[in-house]
Amino acid sequence: MSVLLEPPNDEQLQLLNIVWPLFAEHHEFPTYQYVQHRMRKLGLDAAKVLTSFPTLKREDCTAYYAAVSFDRSGALLPDNRVRLTMAGLFHVKDHFAMEIIDALLLYLRALSEVRDRIDDYPFAVTDTEVTLSEALKAARRKDEIRPWTAEIALLEWLGMRAHRLADTTDIVGVLSFLTDADFHVIEDYLTAITVAASPKPQAVVPEYHDPRALTKAITNFDITCELVLKKQMVKKPAIDRTALFAQDAATEADLKESLSALGELLGGLAVPGNKPTHATGRLLGYIVQALPTIDQAQVQRTFDLFDAVRELRNSAQHPKPSAKLIQAHEHLGLPFPLRDARQAWDIIRAQMEGAFTILQEEIYAARP
Repeated sequence: MSVLLEPPNDEQLQLLNIVWPLFAEHHEFPTYQYVQHRMRKLGLDAAKVLTSFPTLKREDCTAYYAAVSFDRSGALLPDNRVRLTMAGLFHVKDHFAMEIIDALLLYLRALSEVRDRIDDYPFAVTDTEVTLSEALKAARRKDEIRPWTAEIALLEWLGMRAHRLADTTDIVGVLSFLTDADFHVIEDYLTAITVAASPKPQAVVPEYHDPRALTKAITNFDITCELVLKKQMVKKPAIDRTALFAQDAATEADLKESLSALGELLGGLAVPGNKPTHATGRLLGYIVQALPTIDQAQVQRTFDLFDAVRELRNSAQHPKPSAKLIQAHEHLGLPFPLRDARQAWDIIRAQMEGAFTILQEEIYAARP
């Protein structure tokens, strides 16, 4: 999940409430002198609050991104401007702020659409710039919102590179560090730029040498459930599906197929009830009711891994970086985005082998 989505504390909210009304009325941001003066009246240190907002910074850049933008190159000067980014507007929770955000997301989609046209020009350079006025007109949106939208767009260096057209309130821009910007909600955008600013994790690949290890762990889990819970928990899938557990994933298509088979097995666990709809969501309650002395914290950790795999499987056809999808990768120790199907499947198999083994051992240890 993006740190930019974390709710502001009371002091940060006070600063946002000083800056936003002025920008909303005048489409201009106040000076640091003004903000400092107003914050001091509230008994708050403006500089301290400004630097307290969660911040993004790419390793290859000197710029910073947070809900509030200001000059970080040295001591804050009275004439420095204190500006709000899209993250800042998100936390303002104002109807007009959401209108500006909606226009900015529209602009990002227009920039993304234009960049996609490169596919049609393998032997020539094509223009990937779009003006804000063009994007608003093409979408039949009110042009009146352009001055506010342009001011915010100039600060969105992680999502787009924009500059003002001389003597106008219009801007022209291109996508920046995002390869795609087809966003319709602000949460997805803030998550995507967080990913763009984050160093790619070096996933520690759990050892997975025995191709049959996952199948054995699932079988042992099922046998233990029959012995202790008096219930066969695993519905045996078709042989051609379980065979995927012992096969490597040479391609992305192999990985998706293997994840699908694993998702079918998890979704088909014979857990009584129907709320929630997915079986793994009902399993903890069922096991705790049957075995009150079981280590719930340990069992919950295995279910978190099951949920991560379920999220990967459900997102296989829609790889846009949602917060849940990124969390699933982090929980499993997978890099985002996935680059190596074989490595990813080995990590997933190793994690699932461990989860089923721990669950089986905890159930057996808690038997009456």
